[in-house]
Amino acid sequence: MFNLLGKIFFFKHPLVKAARSGDSKMLIVRLCETQVFVYTSGNYDDGLPEDLSQDEVLKILEQEAERADKEESFELYTYSKAGIEYLPFFTSRKKAENYCRALVHETNRIYSLLSVEISGLHLMVLADDSLQLIMNDMSDDAYLFSDEDRAVIKSLKPEET
Repeated sequence: MFNLLGKIFFFKHPLVKAARSGDSKMLIVRLCETQVFVYTSGNYDDGLPEDLSQDEVLKILEQEAERADKEESFELYTYSKAGIEYLPFFTSRKKAENYCRALVHETNRIYSLLSVEISGLHLMVLADDSLQLIMNDMSDDAYLFSDEDRAVIKSLKPEET
């Protein structure tokens, strides 16, 4: 019901609104206050082999789910495009699912991506400076973090010794 009302009144997630405002500090404050969804890195981040049977695909997906369930920690899923390493994250589980659908459609491959909910603050801690953050990738409200946004994040991280 809430999703329907949101669509009727063009509801935008507070993090999306902050990104569109152009105020990097406000965006990072909102990110720190928000739960986001990320994908965990697995054994098939580039997609499953194309020559698998349906039974083989199901077996791999089950194995990946079991592997993820047993692990106490995880690595974030990233992808590389034109020499840049991207870290996609999403404001809702539905946005994360839509990304996976779009990825499957774009590449014509099956992926075993597992989404998890984490705090935006945890995301900032996990994301190193070499990664380009992109919110709601492959959607109408995708937002690529600017250099200014990344500078604000970097200024909040403790100095490494």
